[in-house]
Amino acid sequence: MVAIPPTEPTMTDAIKKLDGLSTSVDNLTTSIDKLTTSVDNLMTRVDARSKSKCVDNLTTDFDKFKDRFSQRHQETKRLVQLAFTLIAIANIAVIVTSVLRR
Repeated sequence: MVAIPPTEPTMTDAIKKLDGLSTSVDNLTTSIDKLTTSVDNLMTRVDARSKSKCVDNLTTDFDKFKDRFSQRHQETKRLVQLAFTLIAIANIAVIVTSVLRR
């Protein structure tokens, strides 16, 4: 007869090990769920920050455009004033020349 050494695992030992493994898997699942939630929260924050940065960049670009538009508008006004002044001077020169010729 072959004697079974007393250190061999029994069915009860296997069930205890399986229960322990099941508990470990449950703990790991809980940890993974927490990590998933944390990653989702971080993604939301990153999206909000990138959107905020994008809005800040657009605001800066719009301010630059507004300044350039204002400068162009002033330059156009000055150019129109100069043109009308030259036309007025030319008319005055024609009138003065025709008056002095008489």
